[in-house]
Amino acid sequence: VLGQHTGIAPDRLVFATGAFGKPVLAGLENPPHFNLSHSGDLVLIAIADRPVGVDVETRRPLDSMAQMIDLAFTDTERAALASLNGADRSAAFFDLWTRKEAVTKARGDGFRLVKTFSLPVGGPAGTQAAVSLDESVYLVRTVMIGADYAAAVALEAHADETLDLQL
Repeated sequence: VLGQHTGIAPDRLVFATGAFGKPVLAGLENPPHFNLSHSGDLVLIAIADRPVGVDVETRRPLDSMAQMIDLAFTDTERAALASLNGADRSAAFFDLWTRKEAVTKARGDGFRLVKTFSLPVGGPAGTQAAVSLDESVYLVRTVMIGADYAAAVALEAHADETLDLQL
């Protein structure tokens, strides 16, 4: 996919990593930003002209959901999830998890930032949220790819932009 996008043979692409391990294309003037995630039988790839992050997760029962909620979500997010039951809580968990993961991957700082920002819990599919981290704004949106998966994309942007996704 990156070879097609750049016009360079895939075996000639050179990769490097950022400070926290995010892969980047090296040796190109103005290389595209990219990110990928996989879960189950699905791979999600994003290519953009600015920092981008994606996450996809198979919706599944998780024995460790309570620990993951405590580890990754703010007090506000935990309270919103606690107000939900059963399937609604599980769906909201995966939607929130993928949105938060997409933001941290777009930023390239790793998982250490997940408790420094809150996102809305629930809401209609495709709802967009803006997250300010330091002097950057990230737009994040749930991507609908089927009932068995939760997915999200985040893009460094201006708060008044909307994500124009080409799937």
